[in-house]
Amino acid sequence: MKRGLSLAGGGIKGAAHIGVLKAFEENGIKIDMISGASSGSLVATMYAVRIWSR
Repeated sequence: MKRGLSLAGGGIKGAAHIGVLKAFEENGIKIDMISGASSGSLVATMYAVRIWSR
């Protein structure tokens, strides 16, 4: 089963997304697909680049 995650827009939410992604990693929850709108798209892009470059 694949998991996808969509991140919302909004300045404060963008910062909150970082904490959620960190918690997912700490608990071994892997994300196969990620997308976002506005600030969520920036966080999604940074996360995808970080994961892809491993």
